[in-house]
Amino acid sequence: MSNPKHTPGPWKGHEDGHISTADEASVSIAKVLGEEDSVFVSREQFEADIALISASPDLREALTKMWNFASIMVEKHDMNGDDTMTDEEHALWQEAGAHSNVALSKATRFR
Repeated sequence: MSNPKHTPGPWKGHEDGHISTADEASVSIAKVLGEEDSVFVSREQFEADIALISASPDLREALTKMWNFASIMVEKHDMNGDDTMTDEEHALWQEAGAHSNVALSKATRFR
């Protein structure tokens, strides 16, 4: 996985919907729209959107680390799915891998 090109985390969500870096510079990243912007979403959804977006850099890093670790373990223990996993475990591994790859691709590419 290439080095991130986005503004480095951690990011912080603010009550007004702004997302910024959590350092002293407090660089503005995004703005979640809510009632004050004439976008009618519940306060609960507004706050959940702020929390999810502000956690994005951490989530990307965690998923990348988990994926890298899982790949090492598969190689180290020869877990190719033939006889070390049940069919159900192999299917879950394949699904998790595919979903992780799609999510990481979405997190690293725009358009």
